[in-house]
Amino acid sequence: MMQKLMVNQALYNMGLMGTQMIATVFDGITRHSPEGLNFKRRSEQMGWKHAVDERDQGTFDWTTNQPITQNR
Repeated sequence: MMQKLMVNQALYNMGLMGTQMIATVFDGITRHSPEGLNFKRRSEQMGWKHAVDERDQGTFDWTTNQPITQNR
């Protein structure tokens, strides 16, 4: 328990609380951006796993909300 308190105090002194607060703000911004809303819609239509695969593979343009064609 004392080791945990020591580590937590060190992280707190390094600004962990401020970092977590900023991360929460950024998460909210990205979820409510046009791209975030398009990802949500795509997840509802095709399933979350499919949307994540498209995101990770770069096969979907979240800005225009359509699959990326190979003829570019």
